Amino acid sequence: MRILGIDPGIDGGLGVVDFSDPNRPVASCATDTKTSGEGASRRINAPATQDWILAAHPTHAIIENAQAFPKGGVSGMFRYGRAAGALEGIVGCCRIPMLPFIQPVVWKRALGLSRNKEESRQRAILLFPDDAALFERAKDHQRAEALLIAYYGGMKLLGRLDEAKPARTEAA
Repeated sequence: MRILGIDPGIDGGLGVVDFSDPNRPVASCATDTKTSGEGASRRINAPATQDWILAAHPTHAIIENAQAFPKGGVSGMFRYGRAAGALEGIVGCCRIPMLPFIQPVVWKRALGLSRNKEESRQRAILLFPDDAALFERAKDHQRAEALLIAYYGGMKLLGRLDEAKPARTEAA
């Protein structure tokens, strides 16, 4: 089983976790969201994203269902919604079964995380030490969160998450 996790948005990330050995999930690959254009014209690059997803061979996908930021601004939220919708459409066109959208608070609580992006990056390094180079910069948190979303989805499918009790800090 290979789970594609998506941290949506123009500055989001994509990541695949391989659960071939359910006792030792492995980060298969991760990347920043594929985009084209500059500034306000920047959009999701659908063909490049589709090519990346198909090359990663995921068996399932899970997308974070993030909400509007109170001070995010109307145009920013419109761009975010457009990007999230494009990513959902691309996954559908790839014919990859989708798990239900997941709220950030749900997957982060299940993995024992707060809203802190650096904390997510550090957890990804802990869970996937062989791939720590994917998240070596602070701004690589979107890749880390995409992989953590994929990890959450896989653990959920395997029935290994008790969402009432947060996960421990050490690697699973």
